[in-house]
Amino acid sequence: MCSSLKQPVGRCLENTCPSNISARPEDRLTEILRTWNGSIGHYLAAVDRSVANVTDHKYIFATASSSHYNNKLRTLVANLKQRLFPWVDNFIFVVFDLGLTTDQRKEIQKTCGCQMIDFPFSALPSFVKELKCYAWKPLIVNALLAKSEFTVWMDTSVLWSADADVTSIFQRLKERGMLFARDGRGTIAQRTQESTFQHFGDRSCQYEPYDEVYATYGFFRNEPFVREAVVKPWVSCALKWTCMCIPDHLSKLPCGHKLPRARSACHRFDQSALGIIVSKLYQNKRGLVDFPGGISIKRG
Repeated sequence: MCSSLKQPVGRCLENTCPSNISARPEDRLTEILRTWNGSIGHYLAAVDRSVANVTDHKYIFATASSSHYNNKLRTLVANLKQRLFPWVDNFIFVVFDLGLTTDQRKEIQKTCGCQMIDFPFSALPSFVKELKCYAWKPLIVNALLAKSEFTVWMDTSVLWSADADVTSIFQRLKERGMLFARDGRGTIAQRTQESTFQHFGDRSCQYEPYDEVYATYGFFRNEPFVREAVVKPWVSCALKWTCMCIPDHLSKLPCGHKLPRARSACHRFDQSALGIIVSKLYQNKRGLVDFPGGISIKRG
């Protein structure tokens, strides 16, 4: 059984899942939309206020950093200035401060050509302060998407490749509405806790066929389907305790290659929730929103 296998990596497919994801797209969309929690509006308003001085642009590129990732932030800034920004216009680069030191912030501001914003942790549930839960990330994307035609999220580990076809990437984004890369190192069932599946009305066994979706970088177009069916459900999970952020979350953080194939062997937080949403909406047509390539991730 998948729930007890100890062998590392690989898929675990079984025929005992008591229910399947609906084959009807309209049913799947309805189930996703039902997860929206209308009572969280005051939290979203607090994040919106933090970006009030961000002016509308065609493109918004965003990242966030604490003091621990300052060196990666510096590398990202240099990479963007060389390999992305020369190829786009009418854009703004936004960096959210998740805990930089005063000196680190001053240094970045000298070189980034960006708008620095303090993330409003004090106005949000206490668990959002747990940086490794990544609940802050969907909130940032949601707030910025309203101010742009295209919002691109990038973790500080992102590096654009020299051969990235920026024009083609954004043409594809315009056509498809969103773009995400696949993380083939594990399945959503293996790397997501059961409480997250329960939030979406699902079971882990339903997601054994699906590779993870990267949340390390994501491309979003400001259109109703993306806002209502992808970003808002992502946000709703972020602000629900036990959905994205879970008890004893650090113990579930390691998702290495030696992990057992058992379901829910670890947890990927923002990535877990995004993977469920995208896979539920698109199922075997998830390739429609695949990122075409041009970005690598510098780990460690």
